Amino acid sequence: MPIHETDHLRLMRVQLDDREAELRSVLGTLQAELTDEANQHFNGEAEDMADEGERRIRTAVRSLEQDRDMAELREIAVAKGRMTHGQYGTCLDCGLDIPSARLEARPTALRCIACQQAFEASHPSVSALRLPPMK
Repeated sequence: MPIHETDHLRLMRVQLDDREAELRSVLGTLQAELTDEANQHFNGEAEDMADEGERRIRTAVRSLEQDRDMAELREIAVAKGRMTHGQYGTCLDCGLDIPSARLEARPTALRCIACQQAFEASHPSVSALRLPPMK
């Protein structure tokens, strides 16, 4: 059954909207934590080397999480744009319908599984940089 059918498309939009709201909330929390961490660092509190190292690691991890979540928000925006233009659920490369099960598992999928595998094989650096979403 093609994803273009309205009920299924509405369900996918709700899933995308819910995930977008969740990511925006998480990003707000991450930004607040990064700001707090920076403020504590610049308040003149003396840190030993271990504390400084731990702070840097926490900041680096939070920054990577922020980057990952921003990338997923961009994917959601692309998926919603494809919905608006009637392209959602159609493989970007071969033009065939992306199976509903794939879209339910990964609502931002741009390609069917075969085309995604071919894309990842020909673009190893792109697929290696992509982190799976955290739940």
